[in-house]
Amino acid sequence: MNKLSEGRGNLIGQTEGFRALGVEVKRPINPQLAQQASEQERQDAQAADDAAGALPGAEAKDATDPASQG
Repeated sequence: MNKLSEGRGNLIGQTEGFRALGVEVKRPINPQLAQQASEQERQDAQAADDAAGALPGAEAKDATDPASQG
């Protein structure tokens, strides 16, 4: 059951995302699994944001700084 609720783009998370968009889901999902999937999705998104911020050149240029206008 872990494969359904863990990992990026997991099935439980996708189902909950569809439900948030208004799609009717016929069978109920265990609330604990749904919560676990949403926590995993948040952690994955945070890790992706952290990794993107660590890339060279990922710093945002300040539009008011004349030196950054190059």
